[in-house]
Parts: sequence; C-alpha cells; structure tokens
Amino acid sequence: RIFRGSKTFSLVDRHYYCCCLNRGPVAGSPHLLRKDSVAAVAVSLSLQGSLNSRRRQRHAHVQHRQYWGSSLLDWISHKVGRMQAGKRPLEGVAADPNSGLENGAKKAKAADDGADGGSAPDLPPAERIKTELGLAGKTNDLGKALELFDLARKENYPLNQKSCQVILHLLSGGEQWMEKLQQSSASQAGGAGAGKEAAAQAPAQGGADLMDQAKLLNNRDKELYLYMKAQNVEFNEFVYTGLARIAAITGNPEGAFEIAKNCKLKGSGKNKARLRTLAPALFGFCFSDRVEKAMEVENEMKRLHLQLTEVEYRIILAAIVRTGNVEYGNYVLECMLREITKVNAETSEIVATFFRTYHERTNGAVKGDSEVLRKYSVSTEARVAADGLCSACGEKLEKLDLKEMEMKTLAKKIADLALKRETKNESFRQFTDWVDRNGPFDIIIDGANIGFFGQAKGGVFTFMQIMSLHEKVKKVYPNKKPLIVLHTRRVKHFEKISPRNKQMVEVLKRNRELFATPQGSNDDWYWIYAAVLSGRKGMLVTNDEMRDHIFQTLESKNFNRWKLCHQMRFQIYDTVTLHPPGLYTECIQRKQSHWHFPIYGERTEKEFQPITHYLCARQEEEEEPGEIKSN
Repeated sequence: RIFRGSKTFSLVDRHYYCCCLNRGPVAGSPHLLRKDSVAAVAVSLSLQGSLNSRRRQRHAHVQHRQYWGSSLLDWISHKVGRMQAGKRPLEGVAADPNSGLENGAKKAKAADDGADGGSAPDLPPAERIKTELGLAGKTNDLGKALELFDLARKENYPLNQKSCQVILHLLSGGEQWMEKLQQSSASQAGGAGAGKEAAAQAPAQGGADLMDQAKLLNNRDKELYLYMKAQNVEFNEFVYTGLARIAAITGNPEGAFEIAKNCKLKGSGKNKARLRTLAPALFGFCFSDRVEKAMEVENEMKRLHLQLTEVEYRIILAAIVRTGNVEYGNYVLECMLREITKVNAETSEIVATFFRTYHERTNGAVKGDSEVLRKYSVSTEARVAADGLCSACGEKLEKLDLKEMEMKTLAKKIADLALKRETKNESFRQFTDWVDRNGPFDIIIDGANIGFFGQAKGGVFTFMQIMSLHEKVKKVYPNKKPLIVLHTRRVKHFEKISPRNKQMVEVLKRNRELFATPQGSNDDWYWIYAAVLSGRKGMLVTNDEMRDHIFQTLESKNFNRWKLCHQMRFQIYDTVTLHPPGLYTECIQRKQSHWHFPIYGERTEKEFQPITHYLCARQEEEEEPGEIKSN
C-alpha cells in the first residue's frame, strides 16, 4: 500500500487516471492504490524519490511511512558511513575529518556566549546593546536588561522603541505577570484573597521582599518612562500595557485603569486599547476583592466592544464567590452564557462553588417575604448522551440555532467585511452574485482543509481526498446540493496533471459543485459566506477551528452558536467518516434556573478542546425566607 502524504502518493496521484483506469482503487479505500496498479511506474518513482532528497526531508516528520528509495540510502549510509556537515576545504588543503564537529562546537560556543551576554565585536556599541537587550528578553533576564539600560543612559546611546519595550516587558513580569500580581495582592492584603494560594507556593518570599520589589519596579518604571519621554520614543499600546501591569503589581490598580484610559484616548488603529491593556486593572481589583471597581473596568471593556474570555470571567466570578457578592453573580453567568461556549476544569470548580454557596450568600440579602431563596444541587461529573439527555438531572439539552433573520444578518456582515478587507473585492462581489444565481447550497466543502488532512505544516496537498469526501457527501446526503470551495491555484495544478483530471474538474464546474477562488483572495471568506447563507439546514464540512483573525472580527455570540450547529467534521483514513452536528448544541445552556456547563479537557489529535463531561446545576427546592423545616 502507498500511504497518503508520501512522495510516492503525490506522484501516483498525478498518474492515477492515466495508469490505473483498469485497475481501480482498493475496495473501500479510495485514497489507497493497489500495489500491482502502479507496477508500471514503480522504477521511475523510486528513482525520483531517492534523488529528490530535499523534498523527502520535508515530509520526514511523518513517522512509520516508507518512501521509495529510502532502503537504497540506508544501504549506502551503512557501507560508507554518514556524512558530516562541515565547511568545504580550500584548494590544496587536506580536509580534516573532524572539521565538521569542530565547526559545530565553535558555533554552539558562540551561541552560548551570545546568550550569556557576549557581544559581537563587529557591531557598534549602540547596536550591540540593542542586540544584547533582545537576547535578554528571550532569556527573561531582567537584571541584564537593566544593566544594559543603565549603560545606554551613561554612554548616551539612544534606544529605539523595540528595546524600550523589551525592558518594560521584563519589568512588568514578562509572561508570569499574573502570578506576580497575585503574590503582590496577597502580601498587601495580609495573605488573604485571591493571592493566598500564590503566596503559599512561595513561602521563602516574604511580604517585605515583595514590597521591596514593588518599590524597585516603581523606581525603574519612572526612570524608563522619563527616558522614553526625553528620547521622544512613541508610546504605543504595548507600552501602555506594560505600564498598566507595573501599576497593578505595585498595588495601584486605579493607576492601571487610568493608564488604560489614556491609551484609549491617544491610541488609534493598531495602537488603540485592547483587552490586555485593561486586564491589569481588572485583575488587580479582583485579586484585592474589590468587586465594585472590577465591574467598572468590565463596563469600560464592554463599552469599547472588547470581548472578554473565559479567563476574565473566571477571575471575576472567583472574586464574587470570595466576597459573597450577590449583585453581580447572575450578571456574570449571563455574560458567560452569551460570550463563551465551554469552560475548563478550573473554571468549573469556581462555577460549582458559586452554585453551592448561592443559598448562603443570598440568605442575608433577601429583603421581603415574597422573595424565594434558591438552593442548587450541583453535579460536576454529569454525562450527556447523543440525544442530549443529561445523566444528572434527566433533562434534554436543546439545539440552540440562529433564527433565519439572524443568519441573514450574519451573512451580510461577512460580505461587508470581505468586501472591505479583500484586495480583490470585485471578485468576491462576483461570487455573491454567482451564489445568488446557482444557490443556495446545502453543504459547503472547505477544499483546502480536506486536501491537507493528515499533513503537518508544509505537507502534500491531495486533491483526491477532496473527491473521496465529495463522493461520500453525495452518497450520505443524496438530496442535498454540495459546493467545493478551493483556490484556483490548486485547481489548475490538478488539471495540468492529466486530461482525465481536467475532465473531472469540468464536470464539477458544469454541475455547479466547484468554485475556484481567484488569485490574491482568501478562500475563507468565500466558504464561510456560502455556508452561513445556506440557512438553518446548511452544513460546513471542515476541521478548521476558525480561530483566525478574520473569524475574530465576527460577532462571537452569533458566530459561535452558528458554528456549533452547522460545522461537520471529518476523518479520512481507510474510509471517509463524517461527523455531522449533534441533536443538541454543545455549549453553556440555561433553562430557567437550570444550568449546564460543558467542561473540556486537553487537546487531542482529533479535537482542539474535546468536551469530557458537564457541570449540571439545578434548583433543588424553593424555601421561603425564615421558614423552619421539620425533620
């Protein structure tokens, strides 16, 4: 058998219909060819496979796949030994068999010296400082960065914006800034609040040390700020974010909020305030259990149309649980219901605690006898069957699809964004007219995603995988109208291989089952528009997680709901397997006072965030305030 993705398969794919018309594929395996059907081209393929070593190395990441000619190379390597990578010797100078190893050792030592702060002798002092600052940023070496900053000021060497950003990023805690913020919040609150666990993990670092670090950050932050002002270095969004993080870590979330507001007022385009710009103020208030101020920041985020993620909602909800706040808990849950679809294990624990303590928190907040106290029964290991039946409560989850008018609004928004961002917007306008004339289509096939299935980055595109899936779709859904969307470069390449391939493409185009997107266009806009326009019965065949920037521009609430209800995943191994959307929507659902939260686990080969189980919170009983229950 010849495996999909190998060099041999790509070559056989070119001659598939030329050499194998009378043989045919293996029964039930359209992407595997019979060994005897390619005997006529075996010799030429083996020579091409052995000579084209560079392309074979590109696919070396595919394990357990044999390439034609690989045994010959193994035999030669065994007989004469493997070649060492070294410099070519000069004419008249004998080659040193160990020169390759020596050169490699020298390069490794030079790299080590550079990483340790060694300087390149051929660079001017100012450029050398910038280079070493970049290395300090990669190694997260704050001490080295500050030393270079002091040297630049002493010698009057100007630093550019990038170098200042490196120093500011390290001053603000780098990638571990949230952990530092938790620890500083705990020390300022006497070890209470959200930072209690973070402080417990670092017992050797006392409160005095944290305060000393805060003072150091504050002083060096001011020095860098004044230096950038004196050197007329532009303050972009990244700089404002770093300043806000330092303000929050030093115990001043109010200052972090003001810095973010300044960025909002002065920034435009790429420099306007982002979610990460306001996050330090939000987290600073939450870790210090100041829920009211945190909700002010959340309101500002919503006003700027910034989309909060699971992390922000988790931290806000944790502060609400710690403080016993009864005013904002239900509001945060409603936001999570609209904005996110599933939660991880850490978030589910906080949500479970929220529901388990709901009765206690609301008991003292009831103002009238007419109000009812809610008490929830919580299950964190619920399972949901294929028909949507929950094992914990016995109720069925619903399919939460968009209404027809919502779909039309979403399709129009996609079209407007595509016309605005596509370099060839006239081509996309022609596509919308073509869909209006020949559609609507019931099943949209993302050709590029299917052609590269089973490949790593830079893998082999296999057109026959698209044809196999297309045939499977027509067999399973005979009454639905499919459409393959694929870039014209892929289509033309397949047509040039053989007349038979060209005939196949012509048949697809004649049946209005293939649309080739033009050069210079992004085919994502085309297939997502056609899929949304297909309505409530339409489906999109792709394994794409749709997390690229073009999908982030869409309204998350409606787009995520649409994706969960209409995306059909697939697999192509021995046979083509389709995974249509289920009978219910795998997302956070609420029915009156009854909640279900999907909990996802670690990423697998088949899914990005596979749902493992559910959190089920149902109202157990209704109890009147002050009522005494008898046993």
